[in-house]
Amino acid sequence: MKVLSWNVFLRPGILRDNQMKRVEPIGEYLMQTGADVIILQEVFHKKAKRTLIKKLQQFYPHYTSRGPISFWGVSSGVLIFSKQPLLEEVFISFNSGNGSDKLAKKGLVHVAFDFHNKRVDVFGTHLQAGASNKCKLIRKQQIIVLKNAADSLDSSGGLILAGDFNFTPHGDLFAFLKKTLDIEVSVLDSEVKHSANFPDQDLFSFQGNPVWIDFILLRPSTWLKQSRLWIEEPVEKKGETWTRISDHNPVISLFQLTEFEH
Repeated sequence: MKVLSWNVFLRPGILRDNQMKRVEPIGEYLMQTGADVIILQEVFHKKAKRTLIKKLQQFYPHYTSRGPISFWGVSSGVLIFSKQPLLEEVFISFNSGNGSDKLAKKGLVHVAFDFHNKRVDVFGTHLQAGASNKCKLIRKQQIIVLKNAADSLDSSGGLILAGDFNFTPHGDLFAFLKKTLDIEVSVLDSEVKHSANFPDQDLFSFQGNPVWIDFILLRPSTWLKQSRLWIEEPVEKKGETWTRISDHNPVISLFQLTEFEH
């Protein structure tokens, strides 16, 4: 089973981010990946979202609905596509946000589907952005929301957590996430080591060096293992130059049933 997670930077139409120009190559890239499950973040632009759904519908006929919206009419921005029918779709909203994150109804989107007659649960999410202590505290509270949702599921089942977490694997928040949700952390198997904060793009502001803040994680399971994890760098050719089609890189992972090893 191939799972892909990507912040595609399709912000609301009031912001001019070349959303409609970028959504076409974004859709083209997603189709050629062959992923079974796609978890996207920042799918806010209404026309771009419709375009993406139409472009992917031949291969991904199953996708999540809009879900709850904020006072300003903005959803969580998380959109999940699947080749297999969704057995369940649940939206859990976060209680707090800071800065521009307040405009969206951020939270987690929980879906489930069948994988070789076993149920796999997937949490797609996008945690609070920002480097301030207040933002860090909000992210910690949001991790607890993820934990509470995970605790309601069968602890021996397959639970995959994916999205833009807005922290790196080396800090206190990742350690808190790992401990709180008892997750496994796989080694990154790719030449590309970073998923955000790139200087060679003008879509979003950056400071410092590129970072890895987008993850696909697995809670330990008796029958499901994460066999590979890597980052790709999709770009679009414009004349003689290559241009990023999002301010983030997608993260991709392969999962397999443990009994298939023998």
